[in-house]
Amino acid sequence: MAETNSGAGAPAAAEAAGATDEKTLLTAEDPEAAAAAEGSGGEAGKEATKKDGPDDGAAGEEPKGEKPAPAPVTVKVPDGFAPDDPAVAKFTAAAAEYGLDSEKAQKLADMHFEQLRGLAERQAEEHRKAVETWASAVRDDPDMGGARFKETLERGRAVVRRFGNPKLAEFLDASGLGSHPEFVRFAAKIGAAIREDEAAAKAAGAARSGAPGAENPIEALYTSMRKE
Repeated sequence: MAETNSGAGAPAAAEAAGATDEKTLLTAEDPEAAAAAEGSGGEAGKEATKKDGPDDGAAGEEPKGEKPAPAPVTVKVPDGFAPDDPAVAKFTAAAAEYGLDSEKAQKLADMHFEQLRGLAERQAEEHRKAVETWASAVRDDPDMGGARFKETLERGRAVVRRFGNPKLAEFLDASGLGSHPEFVRFAAKIGAAIREDEAAAKAAGAARSGAPGAENPIEALYTSMRKE
């Protein structure tokens, strides 16, 4: 029977059993140095962690404050439109709010002004045709037109000259109202009434002056009172 040397095998077994717990010379640490390193290095590590980590009060949140004002936008208003129209200011403000620059805003404004110009031209053409229609209606009217057309205009124009002024004439031309059948009829009736009154006053004045063949002013106004 072979003898077992327990004394020689114990250190080897112990080394094999504790190989995972032991450190080599180059990896082992001095307990005192490790303690000192833990005391100073731990605080340094904490400070490093604080410096390297996100700042809850700054980096984690966006800076508070008002939004920067949008860049101003300007557009050129074409001839025939008012540059100080409030609608232009509203448009440029909206263009800036939506992030448009002046070049892009100008393209949109040009399209809008072109549409407005076309609309104004169509309205002017429609108004011109309407005025022509009114004038034709006066010429064809049985009471104002035909053989009476010239007299109708003379009476109506006399009223405008006598009771109106140049501004009224400009308004009648610009609006076309001076050719509207009902306005022409209205002015012509006033002109006819004025002529009748003038004729009666003239006859009364001649009678008062004793001119030969003059009529009594009362009889001139009330012909039914004449004696046969």
